[in-house]
Amino acid sequence: MKRVKMETEINILSACNVDEQQLIDFYNVAFENRQKYLPKIWKWLNRVDFFDQRTPLVILNENQVIAHAGMQPFEAVLNGKKQTAAWYIDFKIRDSYQRQGLGNALTEAWIAVPDCCVTYCNEKSIGVFKKIGWTEDFHTFQHLNFMRLFDHPGFVRKLPPFVRKVLNFIVKPVFFCIYKTNAYCKKEYKLEKLTDENFGQFYKLFQSKNIEKNDVFAPVRDANYAEWRVLQSPNREHYYIYSVKNFSALVLL
Repeated sequence: MKRVKMETEINILSACNVDEQQLIDFYNVAFENRQKYLPKIWKWLNRVDFFDQRTPLVILNENQVIAHAGMQPFEAVLNGKKQTAAWYIDFKIRDSYQRQGLGNALTEAWIAVPDCCVTYCNEKSIGVFKKIGWTEDFHTFQHLNFMRLFDHPGFVRKLPPFVRKVLNFIVKPVFFCIYKTNAYCKKEYKLEKLTDENFGQFYKLFQSKNIEKNDVFAPVRDANYAEWRVLQSPNREHYYIYSVKNFSALVLL
């Protein structure tokens, strides 16, 4: 791999201020597995209006986007006070421009925007964050239920696509039988396609049961957050409201 040395000062800009085609060209190379939809949803994904289109951040060199730091902002309560916060997403530097300090410069510009910053790190990015004093916390959990088991990132890194496809085909009947056995509620339930009206009712119920926690770091899921996260979502047509007695859930199918 040939490395390209930066001949000018590092130029960090908002992605909203560069030619969109330059940004899309970068996405198609840097996030190849998401090129079908990322160019269409980047403004929603990064919630660009939250910080007046100052983010996400990119580095431009010779009219080419060479680095990117995405941001998914929200409001949070920390020690009883409301703060601006953001998930650090889609951090990527073109391979030929790495190890020139671009990651540190981009990250420092990024953390100057919100009050609090959070992210899930991979093996490459953790080094950048540790250098500037980020704190690790392993008390986090995520539950995933895979219908295509061998599309898990761990298998994607180790198995060729054809092998994974065959294995998914083999185990699919097993998952289907398990699903058919356990998927249906024995009580009466409703599954309604999302509308403005039923989401309004669902959100009121959510608010009535939501307990504020002032002693932990917690996101503020207010009306503005709900509007962006659900009603403006590119997946809105696939959302449903599931409800039984005394329980409702927002479901993405």
